[in-house]
Amino acid sequence: MLAAALVTPVAAVPAGPLVVGRDLVLASAGDSLLNIPLNLFQAIANIPSTELGAMTVLGNSLIYSGNWWSPSATNIWGEDPGDPGHFMGTIDMAFPFTQISGQGSPAPGAPGFDWDEAAAGHLGLGQQFTLLADAEIPTSASSDADYSAPLLPSSEITGSSFLDHNAWFFAALSGMQPYPLFDNWFGVPLSDLMAGYTFPTVINPSMGIGVDSEGNPDGSVPGDPVLGFAGTHPATPDDIANLPQDAATQSQGIHVVPGTDEVVNGNGNPVHLMPWSNETFKLDLLYPFQNFYDSLLAPVELNTYVSGFQIPTFDEVGRALQTLAAGMVIAFDPSSPGDPFCGSTCLAYPWATPLALVAGLDKMWPGNPYLENWLALANADSPLNAFYGMANGPTPHQVDVNDAVSQSLQQWFDVGNASPDDPPANVDTPIAFSPSPMMQQLIDFMEQSGVQQFFADWANLAGYQPVDFDDFTPVLGAGPDPGDIGGAAAGTADGFAGLLDAVGLADLAALL
Repeated sequence: MLAAALVTPVAAVPAGPLVVGRDLVLASAGDSLLNIPLNLFQAIANIPSTELGAMTVLGNSLIYSGNWWSPSATNIWGEDPGDPGHFMGTIDMAFPFTQISGQGSPAPGAPGFDWDEAAAGHLGLGQQFTLLADAEIPTSASSDADYSAPLLPSSEITGSSFLDHNAWFFAALSGMQPYPLFDNWFGVPLSDLMAGYTFPTVINPSMGIGVDSEGNPDGSVPGDPVLGFAGTHPATPDDIANLPQDAATQSQGIHVVPGTDEVVNGNGNPVHLMPWSNETFKLDLLYPFQNFYDSLLAPVELNTYVSGFQIPTFDEVGRALQTLAAGMVIAFDPSSPGDPFCGSTCLAYPWATPLALVAGLDKMWPGNPYLENWLALANADSPLNAFYGMANGPTPHQVDVNDAVSQSLQQWFDVGNASPDDPPANVDTPIAFSPSPMMQQLIDFMEQSGVQQFFADWANLAGYQPVDFDDFTPVLGAGPDPGDIGGAAAGTADGFAGLLDAVGLADLAALL
């Protein structure tokens, strides 16, 4: 009876025993429980297509954020512009119904995103979890792409970087040493988010590879409309009023250049803001599920019902896998400058770099717009001579710093390294905070007991030198030709040879 009612015009339904059928037709013409079976069947049938879409979103996010081994403006602790797609793609996979996940809707701050809808809580789970993380896990200049003292480079307590790094980390994690990154995490009550939360002025403390309108490096993170993600934008004088008022933020020296509207930090570097800075967002985790339920009640148009099934083609399956594979190569290939584990050694094999491998994927099956877009950016001329061109990745300055703090003797000693209360001038964003009284007492004890002198003498024998930030490429300065980066591969071995010589193992050092 129901099937007949659904395909029979209302005017043709006779009176009598079929009056119930007429009622069913009228009910199904509007929101009705009677529409759930057909709508739910279609939603379930479309899961494979939705999962392929999720793979594409995740792949695009990995492409956009760049290499995870190389610290950069899109790869630092806390929520940076490279992170929204990671949450969205993961949520899309976990909840394969677009009305719940928000798949197909823009990332926060990207073209087409509606902040009025965000303020009303009318977002998918992916967008909501992204903004939730933005509020609860903000970035901090204390854990930047080029400077994270006292953790990296570790600040001197004993003179042993292994002992000191772990001591500082335990102290920061336990609360014995205030550390701005951890101090600002999980500080927004859920009740505030559910009532509607307005972000303060949120700075990206790391310099990106972007340029201004005249083509000069300005430290911005460029957005990417092809991949669908937003970058940073310049701070204005009005934004300074909404800066957090804690001492660590104030130590960054953010100010307006006299006679201009340009906002810079204490080192004179441009200040850029996250896409969600000063925007309002309401957390409403029930809304996506209500939205899905409402979609199941929606009228079924039989004339277009069949066309609503999205059966993946072999081409769509292949493109989704190709995009995800390229994203994983770009994100996780250790052959990347600034990688603290492989360093420049891996760059001695150009065929193993993300550039070479993604180019190979593209040649195997040309026509993927996401791969072609990234390759065009990565091969574009960069005024910084950045390894990844105009695609997101580390600046030459950030590469210099991370190569230096990762070289072998820095893994053994930290004698003379910068203290957290005295940041160097040649870093992206300066931040200063003092050792806690407990940590200062520990430092004083190690000095008075002779422990510091012991490690200083050993470090001197090994040929150790403290990290000198003045020796590095300037923050927004151009680096060497990217093709020459692999030539420094022997530096780590030379430093390790010096250490072996200092402990009487020169014969072993000669084998290196």
